[in-house]
Amino acid sequence: MRFFYKALFITLFLPLFSLAQSNYKPGYIVDLKGDTTRGFIDYGNWDVNPTSINFKTAITDGKARKLTPAEINFCSIDGLESFQRYAGPITTDATNQEHLSEGRDSSFRMDEVFLKVLQKGKLVALFSYSDNLKTRFYIGENPGYTPAELEYRAYYDQDAVTQTKGRTVNENTYIRQLLTIASKNNLITEDFQQALRDAAYRESFIIDMVNRINGVTKAEFKKSYSGKTKINWFVGAGININQYSPASSSNYYNAGGRAHTSYLPQVSFGINVLANPNTGKLLFRIEGSLAQSQYKYSYLNTVYPYVDFKTNFDELTLSLSPQVIYNIYNGENLKVFFGAGATVSYFKFSNIYYGPHEPNPAYNGASNNAFYFNTFDDMFLVKAGVQIGKRWIVYGNYFSNSAATRLGYFAITSSCKQIGLNYLFQ
Repeated sequence: MRFFYKALFITLFLPLFSLAQSNYKPGYIVDLKGDTTRGFIDYGNWDVNPTSINFKTAITDGKARKLTPAEINFCSIDGLESFQRYAGPITTDATNQEHLSEGRDSSFRMDEVFLKVLQKGKLVALFSYSDNLKTRFYIGENPGYTPAELEYRAYYDQDAVTQTKGRTVNENTYIRQLLTIASKNNLITEDFQQALRDAAYRESFIIDMVNRINGVTKAEFKKSYSGKTKINWFVGAGININQYSPASSSNYYNAGGRAHTSYLPQVSFGINVLANPNTGKLLFRIEGSLAQSQYKYSYLNTVYPYVDFKTNFDELTLSLSPQVIYNIYNGENLKVFFGAGATVSYFKFSNIYYGPHEPNPAYNGASNNAFYFNTFDDMFLVKAGVQIGKRWIVYGNYFSNSAATRLGYFAITSSCKQIGLNYLFQ
């Protein structure tokens, strides 16, 4: 696996290149006075809530304004995400099961932050705030929708140990908070209470409960809030350009054998997982492919028996390639991308012959196994291409060299390149 670690290194660190890239999308801001200004917001792959946003009134502006929650009440990227200013307490206790405190931790900090708007309905609005510590959810009731944290705590308490309970205490205060809101609006039913008992402190569960309070059906929520799909898949076809080259120190090369390049078909299929489907800049891909290639060379043997010789074999390659792909240009109808990954391949050889032009059983490469073909190998892969519109992708692949034969008389290496066309299903 000599190239695997190099490929793994690039796979892990290629996403870091995206940090310096801008991605301005149409949107608007609302200042502290309530005035609205339309423009363009630099939309990032935010794993945590942004502490500030970059805003331009025109996409051609040379310099962006950096705006914090102390300067604006609200910002929205059209069709993507919205953030609302919040000033108040933020809990700082750990809820990760691997880092729980010994005893109840009620610590908090006062801060001004951007809350992500998850839903705003007729009765309540739901927000989230994520930092490097944890994700918190906030709920605000109509009118005003003033956010208040939905509280959840977890900690160790040796005194809590009984025959039926361990020392981990889970304070599900958020369940009582949601139950109180539902009760005020006469929404308590047996089904609601059962769903609330099963609701973990995770986004999908909390949103389900808020949907019930706001009277939002699953179909309505999917249409209005679910956004773009995170997974898509593709099929493709192209040309497999494979150059076979015998080592210059091999006996086969000294006898007259030389390189040969074949141009044969290849097909591919795979799945893309988008890091952020709203931007579509960075994606992780698992790709499978099936490719044909052929070595065929005739020459005058420079050693005994000094007659015309030929060498030929067909190769079928089945490959699996994990990849990271980044769009260095990410337009609405045109994307230019670069990618890298590792490839593990299985090779099957057939129609094997080495010997005089007139068939001679003594030179039957298949029965004599004179080639010592390689069955498996790993390679490093780099990829580049363009996506045109929503469906079509033109690409090129370059693979590092692999061994077709394991040294011996032939010592043939394989250098593969591919060009092709993919069709994307979304």
